[in-house]
Amino acid sequence: MSAINCPEYSKLEEPFNLEGLPSEVKKSFYELAESRTRVVSQDEHFQFEREVFGDDWQPSSAVYVTSTEQHKTDRGEETRLNGLDISINRDFFTDGNRDYSDLIQYAVEHEIFEAWLSVKPGYQTKDPQKNHLLARVRQFEIAMKDGKAEKLLEFYKTRNHLTGNELDYAYKKASKRM
Repeated sequence: MSAINCPEYSKLEEPFNLEGLPSEVKKSFYELAESRTRVVSQDEHFQFEREVFGDDWQPSSAVYVTSTEQHKTDRGEETRLNGLDISINRDFFTDGNRDYSDLIQYAVEHEIFEAWLSVKPGYQTKDPQKNHLLARVRQFEIAMKDGKAEKLLEFYKTRNHLTGNELDYAYKKASKRM
């Protein structure tokens, strides 16, 4: 895979400071991420993916990009977020005559939580696959609270056959937590 590129339009006007009280930083990050989320057509989404990941990227339903930098201060080094963008492929959520657009909110949550795990202060797994799986569990937890976890599971199994084991695991893990 090519190097990840943060497009110019994904850069923040002002860097976002990732230092401070964890609960406040997370809340502010979520607000920022929600404002940086775009639900777009498949063509627009695929164009974004190509700009971020290059031509060899496998098209997906949703993707995020972040960019951070270390900033020296009189207190030491601080991490700042200087790029964030989330793209959701709205066309992925229609399957023939079935409309799954009510599930887009869970894809948004998945991408925001996964992006948060990749930039949050403190301990980070540094393992993108683990972050993805944790975000998948979170996605199912939220869907369970809304009574839509079974629909979400059915949808992803129908639309993305490669993630069957991941989906079953995340669904079971979320069920145990609930």
